[in-house]
Amino acid sequence: MVATVSSLLIEPSGSSSTTKSGSYTVVNGSGNDRVLFVVASCRRGAVRTMTDCTVDGVSGTVWQNISVDGGQACSTAVAYFIDTELPASGGSYTVEITWSSTALSSPFMIVELSDGDQTTPLENFSSNTSTGLAEGGTISSTLSGASGELGFTYVGTADSTSSVSDPTHTAPASSTLIDQGTNGESASLGVAEDTTVASASEAYQWTVDMNSDGTADSVVTGCFSVKDAGGVAGLTAGSLALLGVGK
Repeated sequence: MVATVSSLLIEPSGSSSTTKSGSYTVVNGSGNDRVLFVVASCRRGAVRTMTDCTVDGVSGTVWQNISVDGGQACSTAVAYFIDTELPASGGSYTVEITWSSTALSSPFMIVELSDGDQTTPLENFSSNTSTGLAEGGTISSTLSGASGELGFTYVGTADSTSSVSDPTHTAPASSTLIDQGTNGESASLGVAEDTTVASASEAYQWTVDMNSDGTADSVVTGCFSVKDAGGVAGLTAGSLALLGVGK
């Protein structure tokens, strides 16, 4: 799998809406078995689910919705696009996510790869949730049956978070974190890459440090693997596009 590393953050607009969007530069043109996936998080007084995700107006597949409500809910989602659902040529396009009800802070990150499986590019999903997680607390999920594949793990919090760390499996320049706060409703999202999953049962543990009262109402973590174009284990990422977008 081939892609490039870059990052982008658009601060939240402060408006309460069901749709959140940002500009993303597609790296590769069509014909490269592209896979693009979006990991998103939001905080609100009740659980939200992602109902749609589009690139340049074309919908992808909303694959996972995992949430928990510990007073202020943390809702997370994963959506993906295959080659034919992406613009034919590289360039800047609008990525938009739609939640089931209004949200304020809603960070999301984008990963684009080439040479990905075009039928079921993401698999082996596992998740975990926590409420009332104390300062410096940990949360983990376990990826099973993905030995030798490319893995990803993420964590979303319903709080303003100063840092998240996954000490074993990190993105190319450490775990990528977006921390967004709007009208007292902060949300954070961290994503990390595991270039080659080492075992048939691989644990990903995040440590979360908060900016405010030292306790996160709600925290969600998840992990999954990515297949190559032949659907065969053993791929490595090289360099990946880890992008943070959201408003």
